[in-house]
Order: sequence, then structure tokens, then C-alpha cells
Amino acid sequence: MATIYFDEAGNTGSDLLNKMQTIYVLCSSIIQEDEAKEIIEKYFGKNKKIHFKDLKESVSDRHKIIKLLRDNETLFKEKFKTCYYHKKYFIACQMLNYLYEPQLYDTGIDYFDGGINIAHANMFYICSYAFCGEKRMDKVLKSFVKMIKIKDNNKMDTNQINEYYKALEDAMKNCLRDELKTDFYTLLETENDILSYLDNVDKYALDPASHALIELVGQWTKELNGSINIIHDRSTSTNESKKYLEILANIVTEPVDIGYGEYKTRLPLKVNSFKFESSELSNSIQLCDLVASSIFFINNGKEGIDKIAFKEELTQTIKSWNTFGSVYPTSDVSFDPKRKKQMGDINSIDYLMYKIET
Repeated sequence: MATIYFDEAGNTGSDLLNKMQTIYVLCSSIIQEDEAKEIIEKYFGKNKKIHFKDLKESVSDRHKIIKLLRDNETLFKEKFKTCYYHKKYFIACQMLNYLYEPQLYDTGIDYFDGGINIAHANMFYICSYAFCGEKRMDKVLKSFVKMIKIKDNNKMDTNQINEYYKALEDAMKNCLRDELKTDFYTLLETENDILSYLDNVDKYALDPASHALIELVGQWTKELNGSINIIHDRSTSTNESKKYLEILANIVTEPVDIGYGEYKTRLPLKVNSFKFESSELSNSIQLCDLVASSIFFINNGKEGIDKIAFKEELTQTIKSWNTFGSVYPTSDVSFDPKRKKQMGDINSIDYLMYKIET
């Protein structure tokens, strides 16, 4: 049975609007300890514990990182899988999924068929920030997160709910494009029945770490056609992801594929064991850190001018690497035939909502 190693970068817990860490990255690898140790020793010497956050501060170590990644490009493409989330965009997607989608469903429109949800989220996110203003939209997303967090703690604070709808209304009133206001009207229409909408939101809805973990576990078990053991870098914030994974691994059901078209996850997840381990003790986790932190570094955009050349080299080195299930805004607003609903396909959000509640 294969062991898969995991490490992450950019996990800010519930502080999803942290301006210094705007994305979340999870890296996983099937590379085993002996092979990982050999690679690290070849480029950094024996008994060296590598951590990207330290290595990037040294010019010589930056060169070693680039050489290691370039020399082993095939290995990293074949034995590593990564997933990353643009946090603001992810919040916007979930806001639309839980408040906008039910209203379309009532009119007979399946928001997820053919990736309509992704196309709409791209349009809404990019245009709302462009035509309503960054500060106003940040306030909308921040108040939405707070509203969901209060719901998770079973403390329904009407003041927090009011704050969210005031932020929505302010963004709509100051929107420079009338056609965009329709989306805000639709969201505002949920106010009188917001408690019933929030009933559909589980506690993991706004946790990118949980979603990324499920995505990568699903990819590995599908590729290997069997169960896996998980070893994850020790992290307090990852405990919630572990709980969510355990829920999906222990769902009492016959094997079932959820999702539309080619984008499906099979439940129950095939996980034999899950344990945390310090990266200091694992060469495999250290290489996962190198990859996760590299992707975080080139996408986060918060480093000084002394590292511009390194960032450009790193971007060119890993730009062709595959990511799985990543969530980030693009200008694509087209219908996706690969996400076209087929006969018998199951809406994953509805299915998980029902299973987690029961």
C-alpha cells in the first residue's frame, strides 16, 4: 500500500483575507524517504534539513533550488501532485454556490452543469472588483466569512447578518456596470430567508485546506486504484482537514462517484491511515515543502526586489507542472463540455451536505 506525503504553504486558518498570504497550496508526493534523502543530499549536502523559507534568503541556496527542480523535472511531474487556492476567489465561489445557486435551481437551471458556476464566478469576481471597488468587495467577502463562522459556532448574530447585506447593498449601489447589479440583487434576495440558506453550509465550506486535501487524495487513490496511507506535516490548522477526510473516508455507502462529467470523486475515500509528522524527520515532506512553498512564492507576490530574478527563474521552471483541482480566477467564461452533466451524475455539494448532516 502506497504512502503519500503532504505539506502545505499559506494556511491562515479562518483568516482567509490575510493580505500577506493570499493563496493556499497543498503538495503531495509518492516519493519515498530514501529517494528523497538522496536528492536532498545531492544538492544540499548530508544531514541538511531543507525549508524553502530559509533557503530563499541565500543566493547560493536559490541557485540550488532551481538546479534541483530543473534536473528532476520528470520526477516532480510524475511523483508529485499539487493543488492551490486563491483565497478571495474561493470565498466568492462559495458565496455564489450557497446563496446564488439555490435560486437558479428553483427556476430549473443547474448552476454546475457544464461549469456554469466557474464561468459565472470568473465573471463576477473579476468584474465586481473592477467595477465595485476592492475595498467594497473585500468587505462583502469578509462579512460573508464572519457570517458563516458565526453559523458554525451556533451563534446566529443578526448584527453580523445585517453587516453582510449592508456590504452587498453598498457594493451594488456603487457598481459602475448596471448589468452586474443583477447578481447583487439575486444575492440580496436571500436576506429574508438567510437562515435556511445557511443550513446548507457545512463547517468545511470555507476551508481550502480540506478541499485541497480531498482533491489530492481522490487523485492518488484513482491513479493507484487502491487505498493509501497519509503522512502530513504536523500542523494544528490541518486537524480540521483530517476530520473532514475521516468523514468522507467513513461514509456508510456503496462506492459512489460524485460530481459532473469527467470531474468526479469516488466515495468513500480509500484512506487506510493518517498521521502527522514533523518535517524535520521526513525528507519526503521537506521536498513537498519545497514544491508547495515555491508555488506559493511565485503566486503570492509579496517578496522584495532582491528576489525578482529568482522568482522569474522559479516561474519558468515550474510553469508547465500540472495542478489538480486548483481554484483561481481566470478570464474563461465558456461552457466546459468536460463538466457536462451526464445521466446519473450526482451533485457533489448536495450529496455531501446530506451525508455530513446525517
